[in-house]
Amino acid sequence: MGITGFSGIVFNGINVAVYLKMGLGDTVNITLLGLALADLGSSVVLVLLNCFSYPDLIFDYLPVSYLITWLHIGFTRVSSCLTAYITVERYLCVALPLKVKSIITPRRTACIVSGIFAAMMSSMILPFFATRIDSVSNPFTNRSTLSLKFIPNGQELERASVTINNVSILSSFPSVTLCTCLLIFKLLSKTKWRNTISSSAKNETMAVRDLKVVRMITSISCVFIASYLPVAVITAAMLAYPELSVTGDYSNVLTVVWCVATLLEGVNATTGIFVYMKMSSKY
Repeated sequence: MGITGFSGIVFNGINVAVYLKMGLGDTVNITLLGLALADLGSSVVLVLLNCFSYPDLIFDYLPVSYLITWLHIGFTRVSSCLTAYITVERYLCVALPLKVKSIITPRRTACIVSGIFAAMMSSMILPFFATRIDSVSNPFTNRSTLSLKFIPNGQELERASVTINNVSILSSFPSVTLCTCLLIFKLLSKTKWRNTISSSAKNETMAVRDLKVVRMITSISCVFIASYLPVAVITAAMLAYPELSVTGDYSNVLTVVWCVATLLEGVNATTGIFVYMKMSSKY
């Protein structure tokens, strides 16, 4: 995860610089800047998790890593919500080309992106207030370590974060899939309609441009779906089977799957720059 996180920091740092230089007068640039910032934050947390995975520390690294993971979850949920928003925005641009500029303005987009950041991050820091640091004696190593313990009603605070996490991933994942399919269908149908009316050079240019949009959106969507599929599956499974939890009978299964899911989320955060460089003419 360390290499993936470091790569994500470098690549998304470049993305942030590029979109700031391009300006924030375009709604797409605002959303992609927010997405790059979210991916940058999740990559930083991945590096921190790698640093805190060294076992011979003065604190119990597993609970601390579990707590820091909530920051990663917050940034990745911001990323998933923004990806869903991008696909909805692109679909509206194709479905309602004459009205979309009055519906989605740069000011509204900035407010929506800021609202997503505020809502997701504020909900994911609740576990930090639900625990306190305490000294715990380990009889196997004959030493005391700093660990985390729940405060009174702390588990209720953590449960609230779990609920918000479940809602965000289980809503954004199908939204991205559905809107991407609708977008591709709409673009291809419009391209076919233009070709039946006229075969002029202008229409051929527009068809090529539409095809590039389809490829870029499809690539972003496929990477997102492949990266977030394990998260969506394990989240749904946790709702169906209560024993699939950190303290349940299948905690080891949850740990393994969650590690794989975290790594895939890190990969998703690093691939954006390659999609933009290959398929975006403005990048």
